[in-house]
Amino acid sequence: MIRLAALLAILCFAMADLASARSLAGDQLGPCPADPDLTRALDSLQRQDPLADAGAAIKRKDYRYWAVQGYVTVVPGIVAPLPQIEKRVGLRVFERTSDAIIYSECEEPDGRVATDSTHAMWQTAAYGYALAYNQELQRLHR
Repeated sequence: MIRLAALLAILCFAMADLASARSLAGDQLGPCPADPDLTRALDSLQRQDPLADAGAAIKRKDYRYWAVQGYVTVVPGIVAPLPQIEKRVGLRVFERTSDAIIYSECEEPDGRVATDSTHAMWQTAAYGYALAYNQELQRLHR
C-alpha cells in the first residue's frame, strides 16, 4: 500500500509538471506544429485513470501488463524477467516509446529556433501510466 501511495504521489507530480508546462506555453504543447496523432494519444492517455483501468481489466480477465520501449522493453513496476512475463500474462506495448526523445525544431518568424516536446511528454505519460496500471493490476491479481 505504501508503494502505491508513493507511486501515486510521483504520478501526480509528473502530471502537475505537464500541466504547468502546458499553461506556460499558453495551453499548447509548444510553438512548433506537433504531430497531431501523438498529440491526440497524449491527450487521451492523460484523461485515463490507470487504477480504474486495471480494475476493469481484472473484471475482463485481461492480465496483460503495459510496457514501454527503451533500449530494451521495460515493464514499469514489475520485477520479473521479461520472457517470464510475456509467457505468463502477456504484454501490451505503448507505441512510439523509445530510448530516444524526438524534439521537433522549427524557426519562429523572428528567427529564433523553437522546439516541440510532445514526444518527451508522451514518454513520461506512458511510463507513469504503465507504472500505476501494472502495480494496481499486480495488487488486484494476487
